[in-house]
Amino acid sequence: MRISEEIKFAGARFIESNGSRVINHVALVGTQSQQGHSYTLEALRAAVPLYQGCRCFINHPSDADQRTGRRDLMALAGVVENPRFESNRIFGSIKLLPDKYGDKFFNIARHMPEAASCSHVADGTLRNVGGQMVCESIKGCLIG
Repeated sequence: MRISEEIKFAGARFIESNGSRVINHVALVGTQSQQGHSYTLEALRAAVPLYQGCRCFINHPSDADQRTGRRDLMALAGVVENPRFESNRIFGSIKLLPDKYGDKFFNIARHMPEAASCSHVADGTLRNVGGQMVCESIKGCLIG
């Protein structure tokens, strides 16, 4: 099942060096969803390797993107590096491209974090546990 989350940039650290931009310590997903479901700790721990190289896009997938499962590479802003599990969340760094999409992603996150978020989109296995939908595994992801 396709799962979407909205993750704010609280606690992120912004680094600019020699023309490159990186957003460090970005929370990518945690145990509690704003969509009303939760993730098991086991699902999050097991999913950490999936986030290495996870693509980050400047916007959400279009209806056509969702139907086909493909994204327009021209809207790629960067990729996740160094994912890790800590404090019941998956954190990572987002290495951004030195182009207009990477710049836009960086500037929104840094200067107007309340205007946008880092949206986690993943395929996973959900199960109803006492009326609560629980994600028991994450199969793939992207940030858009």
